[in-house]
Amino acid sequence: MIGRKKNNRVKAKSQNAIATQERLVVDIDYDKLAAAIAKAMKADEQPEQEKPPEKIKKRETISRIWTMLFGEIPDTEDRMTTGMFALAMSAIFSSAWLVCLGFAAICIGAIILHVIQADWSTAILKASNFLYIILFGGLMVFSILFAAMFRSSSKEFQRSNDSGFVMNAFNAVVALAALVVSIVAIIISMK
Repeated sequence: MIGRKKNNRVKAKSQNAIATQERLVVDIDYDKLAAAIAKAMKADEQPEQEKPPEKIKKRETISRIWTMLFGEIPDTEDRMTTGMFALAMSAIFSSAWLVCLGFAAICIGAIILHVIQADWSTAILKASNFLYIILFGGLMVFSILFAAMFRSSSKEFQRSNDSGFVMNAFNAVVALAALVVSIVAIIISMK
């Protein structure tokens, strides 16, 4: 008898548990659950938004230089050095941008001049002329691509406030310039 009562209690508990589970399943709003999951996945995919670094302005840097030369020396909190090097790097990359655009214009002029003055009478000359056009056209395209990269790098340095990034890039450009000067010196000394 005791065994039967125990079995009946177990059955009653399991039936109550099943009824509770059914009630829970029925009470869940699946639309709200899907929306909550989608919202959680979006929040997980998006990185936390940090405050963007403060932009270093050319005028601010130049006015600080002027103030330091003729006025009281303000506390610049390491922004003066970063601003000066960022300004120098921006000027270097802006100059490279202008050089690349100038080279692209020279390539366009060379192509136009060659098309006007070229001899198109034989098949060999036609092939030679097309190769010339393709060569200078390719140089023009690469020059325009490099000009775009130099311009975006210049803008990046204007916006940058990370002193490590600016100083490392400046060191790399100075090292590259030193390498070019040493190669030119070696070539000149060989003659």
